[in-house]
Amino acid sequence: KLKEVSEAVRNGMPLGQSLDRSGLFPPMVVQMTIIGEETGSVDALLTKVAEFYDQEVDIAVGNLTAAITPLITIVLAVVVCMILLAVMLPMAKMMEIM
Repeated sequence: KLKEVSEAVRNGMPLGQSLDRSGLFPPMVVQMTIIGEETGSVDALLTKVAEFYDQEVDIAVGNLTAAITPLITIVLAVVVCMILLAVMLPMAKMMEIM
């Protein structure tokens, strides 16, 4: 699909229109590209789009980290308990024998 976008631009179609036809990009990216073409500042607007999505990724990673942290804590607690039982049960049985 990106090759089709590239070919369309080479054939004279505006970048924003070719991005819109591809369906690969969110409407905000397409609109910002079209506005950039109209104002002659595609690079500045695409930089702003990149910054926006960079912030979105940072937020998503932060949320994922916040969601996974309790799960990791629980898994580690279970592992520690299993190790503790593996050490303590044989010792308790040895105490019973004596």
